[in-house]
Parts: sequence; structure tokens; C-alpha cells
Amino acid sequence: MHEDEAQELFENANVDGSSNPYGTLEISDQHVEDSSLVEGSVLSVVPTEFLPEGALLKTISINDEDNGTTVIVTEPATLTDIVEDSDGYQLPTPELVSFDLIPEPGVTITEPTATYFNDGVVKGIYEEAFELEDNVDGVVVKVAGNIGVNAELGYEISWSKLKGFGATVTPFIESDVRIGAGVEVSTDWNKTLAQVQFVHAFTVGPVPVYMTTEGALELELLVGVGGEFSYNPNLKVSHEAGLKYSDGSFSGINEPDMKVDGLGDITLEASAEAKVQIVPSLNTKLYDLVSIYAEVAGWVKLDATFTPTEATCTASAGVT
Repeated sequence: MHEDEAQELFENANVDGSSNPYGTLEISDQHVEDSSLVEGSVLSVVPTEFLPEGALLKTISINDEDNGTTVIVTEPATLTDIVEDSDGYQLPTPELVSFDLIPEPGVTITEPTATYFNDGVVKGIYEEAFELEDNVDGVVVKVAGNIGVNAELGYEISWSKLKGFGATVTPFIESDVRIGAGVEVSTDWNKTLAQVQFVHAFTVGPVPVYMTTEGALELELLVGVGGEFSYNPNLKVSHEAGLKYSDGSFSGINEPDMKVDGLGDITLEASAEAKVQIVPSLNTKLYDLVSIYAEVAGWVKLDATFTPTEATCTASAGVT
């Protein structure tokens, strides 16, 4: 059954905006006939305001009523209800259905300006961009960034049994950060830049299934300087997170990555300590079947000491 037919069935059965698609639903006989609904049909419902994760339903009974309606009973479906034999491991092409970057006060949404590369290979397309300019306790903070996401779903089914499965989501972020001060200052500051929401669709057999993700993008800043100071690193952070099933057992996937340009792009005339972190924290769901939580902090850190006889400066970067 196509997603628009399933959506229409669900809306007509839940005119009050109910968020529970499972159990007993009442729909018109005409809808049953138009959608060729039979026992065992799998219905795919696209994510909505009332059903933010969407739903994958299996019809387990259909009964005609005397008033021109039909009562159907549904339960949660799985991939093996859709496909009996996948003919090997399948990797359906993901479709990015929606991507929403909802800015917090002080943050501006802009047009993305770059393509995500890793080791010279295009890995994805930045979908949204953001800017922030603020003065925090005397520290001037400017951030301009791009954000995108990749998702992957794979499965192998034989004789209606799941033999292999994998699901991953990979957010990737590029941020050009400028911090500076002209006098002695100290601050410890956290800022939520934006809320993130996106939906991917994968066609499994004849049915679209939906992977939904939501979360936040955070900026964390720790600065203590004794005088004039400026720092301008460029951070590229990605994090592949998910799980896979093989040989009867599940295992997690957790692969953060970070690259930094301008690590030594520093101007200072006094002792300084500074640390900047970009932190995406996201929760991904494939209905009630899979839940993936991913959080990674890409950071750069600067330590500089001035004495009457010498100056030392150390810059470092990493992911945690």
C-alpha cells in the first residue's frame, strides 16, 4: 500500500488527531475497497505532527459493519512483514524527505556554502547553514557553519527471517569560529544554536519506511585571557552512529571524526586559555524498531603563557 493511501486511512480513522495508530480503527467501506486492503496488508504512515515518528502497521483483521464502515485491527509491523526474501543484502537509496534547522534567539539561518568532503571525496551535501555573532562578557564570538546529514538502512531477509540489518545516521558540521578580546576577561558559556529535525525515507519492497531524527546543536566556550587575543579555527565534525545485526547478535556503530584548519591561527599579547566545542546531540528512530542516540563534541583548545623572559603556546584538537 502506498504511503498516501495509508495516510488517508489513518486520518479518516482518527479524525480527532489520535497519536495511536495501533489497535481497532473504523474506516469507510469505500476506503477499504479503494486501497485494496486485506488481512496482512502493511501500511506505511508518513510522520506527522500527531505521529512524529510515523508508523508501520500490519492489518490483522477486517470486519464489515452494518453502517457502511469497516473495522480493522492493526499491530506494529516489521521489515519481515514486508519482504519474505530480499535476495541478498539490500541497501535502498535514502531520500531526505525534510530537514528543519530551527534557530535559537541570536542565530540566523543562511544559505549553505560548501560541500562536505573527507579525504578529497564528496561525502554529502550541506542542507542548512547558520550564523551567530555575540559579545559574551567581553569576548567577541562569531560562528558561521554548515550542517548536513547522511543516513543508511540495510537488510537481508530470507524465508521471512531477518539475517542481517544495519542502520546509521551521520551528521556532519563545518564551523568557522572566531573569538577575540581586547582586555583581560574570563567566561564559561554554553549556547544552543538550533534545534534539528529531519526525516529520511527508504523503499523496502513496495513500502516506504521512515527514519526520523531530532536533537540540538550546541556551542560551548571557555575563555580566560589576560589581554588582547584572537583565535580563528575551522572545525569539521562528523559522527556515524547506529547499529548492525549479523550472525544472531547486535553491535553498535560509533565513529566520530574531526578535521581542523587554522589550529595555529592565533594572535595574542598575554597569557590565554581557550576551548571551543561544537556539539551535535541527536536521537534517531525507525518507528519502535530501532533507536539511535548520537552525541559528539569536536573541540579545539589553546593554552598560552607569557612571562617576562619567554612565551609558550600550545594548540590541540579532538573529539569526545
